Amino acid sequence: MELLLAALGPGLRIASPILLAALGGIFSQRAGIFNIALEGYMLVGAFVAVLVTSLTGSLPLALGAAILASTLLALIMGVFVITLKGDEIIVGIAVNLLAVGLTAFFLQEIASGAAFLRLESGLPNIDLPFLEPIPVIGPLLAHQGILVWVSFLLIPLVSWILFRTGLGLRIRAVGENPDAAVSAGVAPDRTRYIALAISGAFCALGGAQLALGALSLFSINMTAGRGIIAFAAVIFGAAAPRWVVLAALLFGFADAVANRMQTLGLPVQFVLMVPYALTIVVLLLAAVPWSRVFRRDQVAPA
Repeated sequence: MELLLAALGPGLRIASPILLAALGGIFSQRAGIFNIALEGYMLVGAFVAVLVTSLTGSLPLALGAAILASTLLALIMGVFVITLKGDEIIVGIAVNLLAVGLTAFFLQEIASGAAFLRLESGLPNIDLPFLEPIPVIGPLLAHQGILVWVSFLLIPLVSWILFRTGLGLRIRAVGENPDAAVSAGVAPDRTRYIALAISGAFCALGGAQLALGALSLFSINMTAGRGIIAFAAVIFGAAAPRWVVLAALLFGFADAVANRMQTLGLPVQFVLMVPYALTIVVLLLAAVPWSRVFRRDQVAPA
């Protein structure tokens, strides 16, 4: 129990990049795109956020540049997948490899061969000292970064966009039945481009939270599969916001608990595999027919 309580605050910080990327992944999944490139979007967003912060010292400018870069990468993927009809899995893998290679190359050029670029400070925390005496709530929310709070504010916004706006209706229509969407006057390709752009923007925030909010540095391949875990959360949650959020938080807290387990003297290899093993288990459960009862796709706000 002490291990779990100690992991609450860090767990939320670790979960927020996964949560932000998963929220973005909902849009591309709803538009009918099997988007495993969330990892690449996150990595590019993290790199650009740290680079712009180190050059200008402006955090708002860094976040804007990260969003622009990741959105551009998502649109480039869209050219190959939507316009040129390429296989989305192959293109997604290529995007992830491209992101790893480009960020590693530019990092070593900028940092004179170093494997990381460190900042003096990152995103500020929002301190709520009046919450500290409250059990569980205090460790969880009293000292969290600004993007952690933004990630939770975005949850109802995502649900509202998907189920209460014309854009959300078009995205869902294109993903469920493109031919019917065309007959209703919807342009499937344009709608999918919009969905990919939104995914890129959300993943940029996830990468920025990881680089500026949690670590204050960028290192080679620092996302370390978090984008893939976010995609797994989208698949497990059937792209329904409430279940995707729960899955993303579960994966994030598993990562935090794994980090705390290192203090117990367990082999580091075992500790590092915990969140990924959990991801595999959850995806296996998602394939079991009875689990769909709990993940049923919603036609009302999720």
